[in-house]
Amino acid sequence: MKFEEVRPKHVKDMVAKLRAAKKAPRTVRNVYWTLKAMYRAAQIDDVASPSYTPCILTKNELGKLADAKSNWRTTAKFEREEFEWLISDARIPKDRRVMYALLGLGMLRHGEVAGLRWGNYHQPNGADIKPLGRLVIATSYDTGRTKTRVERWMPVHPVLAAMLAEWRLAGWPREFGRAPGPDDLIVPHTKPMNRGPRVEFGGMRSDHDTYKRLHIDCDAVGLRHRRVHDLRRTGITLAREDGADKDVLRFCTHGGPEDIMDVYTSLGWSKLCAQVAPIVVKRRDGTRGTGAAEPGENTGPA
Repeated sequence: MKFEEVRPKHVKDMVAKLRAAKKAPRTVRNVYWTLKAMYRAAQIDDVASPSYTPCILTKNELGKLADAKSNWRTTAKFEREEFEWLISDARIPKDRRVMYALLGLGMLRHGEVAGLRWGNYHQPNGADIKPLGRLVIATSYDTGRTKTRVERWMPVHPVLAAMLAEWRLAGWPREFGRAPGPDDLIVPHTKPMNRGPRVEFGGMRSDHDTYKRLHIDCDAVGLRHRRVHDLRRTGITLAREDGADKDVLRFCTHGGPEDIMDVYTSLGWSKLCAQVAPIVVKRRDGTRGTGAAEPGENTGPA
């Protein structure tokens, strides 16, 4: 159909077909919002009538915004012990254990971890950065900005700090044949271990690639499959269970509430650290379910 031949009835029929196909309510709305954004862009670029759009549906046509599966969000996280094995089990490659620790204890989005470079990690210096180190979250992948377009600082939990130190001093150089520099990614792609489609050695990880490997690692450790984003949910949940103030923690995880008072508020670094340091997480020895320890593995502080 030509652009201006599309009428609200056509959009309504499209939405009805999506709902009849049992698409998730959020998926239906995402399709509709994409179409609506296309017409808005056409109006801005003056290639369509400035007063016309067929996207005038209401919730009566779109349906209520709800999860396709009820109550799934309560299970969309790892239990404390499960997370500890995910960052510890010797059957999981070390680079992925570091990745999962950044997603969980760092409470980062996948794109933020994928685009994180060693220059964004500032270790404690006894002056302005104490008692914990700092991750400067300034970009998602290589876009140059975060999802919320706000740079934020994330305190580095002691267990995560120990894992980063081991990875930087031994694991990363062993994988890439040299010491990492400030512009190098913290967890780039290592050499592929199978004969499937090749990833770029040293390149940036994609969310789909991490999703597939998380499921492989869950199978190896004997855990139920979950999403990559559930690691971030896990970290935030553990922090709140162990006493974090959600309004202060939000400055670390999201950049602070959109409130005029917060625009003029700069919380001290020690106060942000106090939301992360109390999280009770330890690394475990060996492999889940066997108790057999691998020499030299998981020797960081509990």
